[in-house]
Amino acid sequence: MTEKIPLVLLPAFMSTRALWEPQINALADIAEITVVELTPYDSVVKMADAVLDRAPERFALAGLSLGAFAAFDILRRAPERIMRLALISTSARADAPERLAARKKQIEAVRAGRFEEVVEGFLKVLQPSGQPWSPEVLESVRQMVHEAGQDCFFRQQDAMKNRVDSREILGSIACPTVVIHGRDDQSWPFENGDEIARLIPGARLEVIETAGHFPTLSQPEATTAALRAWLIENSS
Repeated sequence: MTEKIPLVLLPAFMSTRALWEPQINALADIAEITVVELTPYDSVVKMADAVLDRAPERFALAGLSLGAFAAFDILRRAPERIMRLALISTSARADAPERLAARKKQIEAVRAGRFEEVVEGFLKVLQPSGQPWSPEVLESVRQMVHEAGQDCFFRQQDAMKNRVDSREILGSIACPTVVIHGRDDQSWPFENGDEIARLIPGARLEVIETAGHFPTLSQPEATTAALRAWLIENSS
């Protein structure tokens, strides 16, 4: 029997292991999976610390959006521990001024007691442009965001707005890398994933059609297929 690949999964902003549930089930035959919850931490450095503390000595790493921001910090400090890398629905850039301003408005709105309003706006941006989620996916994500809660919202907003630009490290990434991005991602438009794939030597770009920011849930079969191909590539 082939030994399973140690795989660490990192969720996105306001997300839990539920974001990865289809992949946890579908990849269990080839991967020994650990999900590191990022909800307790207010910086990508602390998130990376939590991963490095919990992960095996060497492991495959997949991060979605905020999870990929933490992955970039891991790559800065311990690239030798990463066997394979998957970057999903993310950007290597620091926040532009207009995005920082939008975060500030959201934070102020939640502090003013408008958490539900902010959540509903957030859910709209997560969905693909012109392609709303099924009611089942929408409700699943809504429950996950509420499970993360308001305190997590403040912590993770701090983590995202204080992160640094990671484009300068992309050229040094040497492990097999796949970049997975929804064609219709409104949160981090497709150009961000395309840029990452161009800057990482040998990276493969997998485009998930009619997918927004959470392809793991909205297009689980296509996302799982891309991850399976990445995990077994040159693994014999």
